Amino acid sequence: MNTNVQMEKSSRLCVIERMREWLERTPNVPALISDGAVYSYAEIWRAGCGVASLLNPPPSASGLVVGVAVARTPETYVSILGTLIAGTAYLPVDPELPSPVIQSILDKAAPFAILATTDDARRFSGCGLPVREINATALCESGGNWSSVPQGPEALAYVI
Repeated sequence: MNTNVQMEKSSRLCVIERMREWLERTPNVPALISDGAVYSYAEIWRAGCGVASLLNPPPSASGLVVGVAVARTPETYVSILGTLIAGTAYLPVDPELPSPVIQSILDKAAPFAILATTDDARRFSGCGLPVREINATALCESGGNWSSVPQGPEALAYVI
């Protein structure tokens, strides 16, 4: 019976809680491998906390949306984790889309900020939103210490 209770509790954990579990159990185990670069759970968590610090949302962040305008790179995963750590939801925005399409997406979803790599940040400079430039490698090294906003299963995680 004890095993069933643990399994039921585990199945209701949010992404952040699951990530913390892995971080506590296996901080130095590879969590992400991309183009020969290997990032441990501790590095990914530190980078996610760095993203949350960059966003610096208000204490009542639940329900706020952040545009994640990053191609499929380590920055994508770090950005998504960082938005969740910050207690915000992420809006995936393909930086390769035409500018009018991107603007329409941003107008409808109304994010309070955009995360983009240095290469893509220029594309979003005229969208009327703060653009936060991210670099996964730098964030894994420096990162930050961020207390994630407590989230429950009913909290908004992403917007499509």
